[in-house]
Amino acid sequence: MEKEKVMLSVILPTIHVDKIYGLIESFLSSYTGEWEFIIVTPYKVPSNVISKWGNDRIKIIQDWGTPVRCQQRALLACSGEYVTRMVDDGLYHGGTLDVAMQKAKEGTVVNLKFTESNDSIDLTHKDCQQLTMAKDEFYFLQYHNQTLMPYAPANFQVINFAIYPREILNGIGGWDCQFESIAIAELDLSIRLQFFGIKIDITEGLILSCGWTPGLDGDHAPLHHAFYADMEIYKRIYSDISYENRILVNLNNWENSPAKWNRRFGE
Repeated sequence: MEKEKVMLSVILPTIHVDKIYGLIESFLSSYTGEWEFIIVTPYKVPSNVISKWGNDRIKIIQDWGTPVRCQQRALLACSGEYVTRMVDDGLYHGGTLDVAMQKAKEGTVVNLKFTESNDSIDLTHKDCQQLTMAKDEFYFLQYHNQTLMPYAPANFQVINFAIYPREILNGIGGWDCQFESIAIAELDLSIRLQFFGIKIDITEGLILSCGWTPGLDGDHAPLHHAFYADMEIYKRIYSDISYENRILVNLNNWENSPAKWNRRFGE
């Protein structure tokens, strides 16, 4: 029997609005179900995006905050039964989201495999992990030494991209906006979900490819600095048993995050 069609809400915090059109085109080559994009950006979305897909498919929120704050605000605007997030330098592979959505069901989060690369990638760079990202082992805490903390179980999966039942994501409070960088907010959410007893089902194949800008290159500096600031918060939380009941966070916790992200946009 054909699986009943459901809506997938795609969250996109972005400063690179010129990339939105191509991203959505890649999404449509990957997914044939019902969908909507919730775009959060401080900038004007190109008119061709709205004229092509319409206001019923494209929701826009203006925000100058951190990527995590923007992502959380988008979650509150989602109407789909399932939610995923995307980055503005990413592209989906043809047909792969349709395959991943076959795993989607109530009570289960689907962990999406992905790669990071660019046209001039140096595979010998100390931070480059492209060659291992197709393997299951990459998606577990025990593979990433810096994630290992006394109260962060090594056998837990690490989620970067996923298909979440919206009910689960809302119920746990979404992302914790005390973090600035999506990488650590997503890691924290991964651990909270698994402490909450949610099943994580990983995809067999790669679903999407993202750009890769290491360190302070390009416009990556704010995210680079935010990552290390967030790691200090992460270490504090998962090194202290007093945080053991910190599974659920307030769904409106984005309101405690600054309205302007100074690392990116200044005072």
